[in-house]
Amino acid sequence: FADVIGQKKAVEELQYYVAFLQSPLKFVKSGGEPPKGILLYGPPGTGKTMMARALAGEADCSFFAISASDVLAARIGESEGNIRTLFARARKYAPSIIFIDEIDAIGKKRIGGSNATNESVLNALLTEMDGFHRHHDAPVFVLAATNYGTGEVNEMELDGALLRRFNSRIFIGPPKKEDRRAWLRRMKEKKGHALVSDQAIDNLTDRTTGLTLAVLEQVLDLAHRNAFRGGTEVNDDILLQALDEHLHGEEKEHTPAYYEKTAIHEAGHVYVAWQGGEKPGFVTIVSRGDYGGYMQHENTEDKGEFSKEELLARIRTSLAGRAAEQEFYGEEAVNTGASSDLKNATSLALQMICRYGMAQDRLLSLKPEEVLRLPFGDRYLSDAEELLQREMQTCRRIVREGRDAIRRLADALLEKSFLTGEEIGEVL
Repeated sequence: FADVIGQKKAVEELQYYVAFLQSPLKFVKSGGEPPKGILLYGPPGTGKTMMARALAGEADCSFFAISASDVLAARIGESEGNIRTLFARARKYAPSIIFIDEIDAIGKKRIGGSNATNESVLNALLTEMDGFHRHHDAPVFVLAATNYGTGEVNEMELDGALLRRFNSRIFIGPPKKEDRRAWLRRMKEKKGHALVSDQAIDNLTDRTTGLTLAVLEQVLDLAHRNAFRGGTEVNDDILLQALDEHLHGEEKEHTPAYYEKTAIHEAGHVYVAWQGGEKPGFVTIVSRGDYGGYMQHENTEDKGEFSKEELLARIRTSLAGRAAEQEFYGEEAVNTGASSDLKNATSLALQMICRYGMAQDRLLSLKPEEVLRLPFGDRYLSDAEELLQREMQTCRRIVREGRDAIRRLADALLEKSFLTGEEIGEVL
């Protein structure tokens, strides 16, 4: 467990089962019920397999790891035989742990017209799980992992009979901020990245909310490849750019005039966010994928709620790119580049009015799309437009008063292509 980053709650839960595997007879005599297994669930790449290996290491017992899809065979009856063979081997080397990854391949919820072969395989698994736990002196313990219950697959349930065989279901989620920082620092030492600063580690930590350690490992690998191709070592710039390249693709080339306007646009976002009390974590004018540049907001994963003024500040920040272009290039500078910004601002305005009860004398809370279908939906839409127009006027005043600071930010972006939160603070 010392090798596991984060997952404190999961580790505490698994410690209970370590006690059982280390002293099964003592566990049973004390009144404990011999467990049949544990189901680990969560997004891909969060370390479910590593957690299973850590449990085996703590309990000092044999470990058998398979993927459920590997059990399935083409010939009738062979899959069931594979399961019986697996459990027979586990009993021979008991106490032992059987880890079945992607158990949903054989454990999907049975509905009308389900595959008879898969049902037979599932029944074989259930029978084995019912049988082996009676051997208290040499227990065989089942750990299974699935991505079900999370994200896009939350509606696909596992079979009820299979779920009842698991004494505990433990969520293995994406690492939290401090866990990401600890892992990145560990990898820095392990890989010998002496040129990577603590500031770069902190910046990467703040910008990767919701990403798994598997994704972070891919980012580090990309940074290493890019450094190798460039005949240098991994440094701050290579590492920070590797995150963007991994998430959004290779850099696109544009004209100097394009970069000039993009720098003003992004500098507007940064300055207005700063004036609203926020400390942006990153801004870039490097074009990748479907964007020409972006500003990343301050990390708020530990923030429980937003006030009305904070949401209005977010709206002004979204509108600031267009406001900056109009301030520097005139009213005719309106272009398609602010479409995603306007979409974000509109979404926030509608959420405030329709869901959060932040409009005067409005306490109805529904999804915006539900409100707009109602007979009085036009009034809510009109309120949202009025709010956006009002905040745009405030935003343009902030931009006009901060023109010199925006120019400094834009020049810094044109010189380096991107700025970290620390560099933004130095400019401002």
